[in-house]
Amino acid sequence: MDDLGKALKEHILVLDGAVGTELMRRGGRGCLEAMVLDNEAAVAAVHESYLDAGADIVTTDTLCADALCLEHHGLSERSYEIARRAAEIARACVERYSAGSQRRFVAGSVGPSTRNISLANDVTEEQLGDVYETVIRGLLDGGVDLILVETVMDSRNASIAVERCRRLNAEIPIAVSAVLSRLEGRVANGAPIATFLKELPMDDIAVVGFNCSNSPRAMGASLETLAAGCDQIYTGSHVAIVWNGVTGACRRRRGFRPRHGGVLPQGVGERRRRMLRHDPGIHITAFAHGVTVRPAHIRTLKGELT
Repeated sequence: MDDLGKALKEHILVLDGAVGTELMRRGGRGCLEAMVLDNEAAVAAVHESYLDAGADIVTTDTLCADALCLEHHGLSERSYEIARRAAEIARACVERYSAGSQRRFVAGSVGPSTRNISLANDVTEEQLGDVYETVIRGLLDGGVDLILVETVMDSRNASIAVERCRRLNAEIPIAVSAVLSRLEGRVANGAPIATFLKELPMDDIAVVGFNCSNSPRAMGASLETLAAGCDQIYTGSHVAIVWNGVTGACRRRRGFRPRHGGVLPQGVGERRRRMLRHDPGIHITAFAHGVTVRPAHIRTLKGELT
C-alpha cells in the first residue's frame, strides 16, 4: 500500500479497461462475477491482456459481487468467496507482471449494489453495511492494494461502504467514484457536487471523482467544481480526483482513476487532450477504463504517456 501511495505521487498510473465486457467477449453470460469460481482462466486472461497492454492497476471482477446483487443468481451466500477469489486471481496476475521498480497493483471493486439507501424501504443501513462489509472483507483477504467504491448513486451508500472498510482496515487507500447526472454540476441522485462532497467521510478517502460521463466538456466542468469543493472543504489534504468516462484521471495531490468514452484506440490521445483543455488546476496522475475500453485503448494511452 505504501508502494501504491508512492507510485501515485511520482507517476501517471494507467488503470485497466472494461472487465465485464471482456469476459462477455470470452463467452461469459449470466453472473460474470461467478466466473472467478468456474472459469478463472478467462478472468485471469482479461487481467493479463490489460497488463500486457501496460496497465499499472487492474480491477477485480466484483462490481456486482455483493449479496443483494448475487441474490438474483441464487449466490448470495457466496459473496465473500467470490470477492476473495477475484482478488486472489488479480493478485496472482499482478505479481507475475511486477518486476523490480515496475510494480503493478490491484483495485478491489465495490459496486453500488441494487439499493439506494436514501430511497429503499426494504433494507436498513445496518443491513446494507453488512452486505458491503462481506465483499470488502473478501477483497482485503484476497490481497487488494486499494478499495474502489465505484458507480456511486447515493452518497449515503458510499459513506456506509467507506465506514465498513475502515472498520476492517485503517490504512488501505479508498477511492470513491460517483455517477454524474445529465444535469451539469450534479451527481446521479440530483445532489450538487459540493453537497455530495460534504456528505462523504473525506478524512477516510484518498481518491474522489466521477464515472459515466462521455463528454470531455461536461467532465471538465464537473472536475472544476469538484476541485473547488475539495479546496474549500479539505484545504491542504491529499484529495484525488478520479473519473470513469473519458480517457483520463486527475488528482489533487494524490491519486486517481478514469474511464472510457466509446472512442477508437487512435482517438484516445485527442480525447485526453480535449479533456486537459478544461484542466481545473489539478495534476494528472492516472487514466483508466470503462465499458468500451479495451486493451488496445490502454496500449495507445500508455504509449502516449510514456
